[in-house]
Amino acid sequence: MACCIRLQNLVLFNPRHSSLLRRVSFLRQAGFRPGFGSVKTARSFSSKVTTPRTWSTAMYESLEVGHRQQFTELYSLGSAHRLTLRFCGFYSEESTLRRAANRLYVSASTQSSNGAFLETLKIERSFRGDFGIIALHVWMLLRRMRAEGLAGKELSQAMYDVFQEDIEQRICAEGLAVRASKLLRALERSFYGSAVAYDEAIRKSPGGLTEVLLRNVYFCEGEYERARVLEEYVRYKIGCLGVTASDALLEGRVRFANTQ
Repeated sequence: MACCIRLQNLVLFNPRHSSLLRRVSFLRQAGFRPGFGSVKTARSFSSKVTTPRTWSTAMYESLEVGHRQQFTELYSLGSAHRLTLRFCGFYSEESTLRRAANRLYVSASTQSSNGAFLETLKIERSFRGDFGIIALHVWMLLRRMRAEGLAGKELSQAMYDVFQEDIEQRICAEGLAVRASKLLRALERSFYGSAVAYDEAIRKSPGGLTEVLLRNVYFCEGEYERARVLEEYVRYKIGCLGVTASDALLEGRVRFANTQ
């Protein structure tokens, strides 16, 4: 953030560059700070799926987002402005990793604010419902990054840290700041427990994941049929992540809502 403040000060002292003030917001969008409530609604998941399917590799679609689509504001800046960003450390290894982690987390948390998606699958609109669906998408990304060696491990940790920061902000937004530390520990245990259960269930034949989703996303209160459809969605998205290029994943250029 200090870099962002210095950049704004540079612009304020140069009237010729005043138009850049309108673009400084891209720093937050690109990942300088995740921020609670910044996730935008994505395209909804199709509600037409009613029967189990067997997906073939050819049916999967990469979840990659193109450079220009992801970094529109960055590409619109001139060379002088990019040089200023480089001077401020915007392109440092640490800053680049942080932005990639933020972008991945935004991708993972988007569906929790997608009203049509939640309504289609009858997912509870509450703090625990949001946590359940976000944790599910975070797990999918962490699972994919295991194949990326050391780079994947570092990005996984960075994204998990962003996940924890966002959940803490959500707890405070619920008016539970006094109990935040205790709740965070409980939610962390819940996440690890559900991740282990997902890992075990995903290796089973179709249908094995449904019971786990019923417990961890629907909290044993949802319809079995909806959980079964959610399992199909999860298996399909995992397949899509599998055909997504490594460089796109490590740069955070992934969007779950790319496919219907």
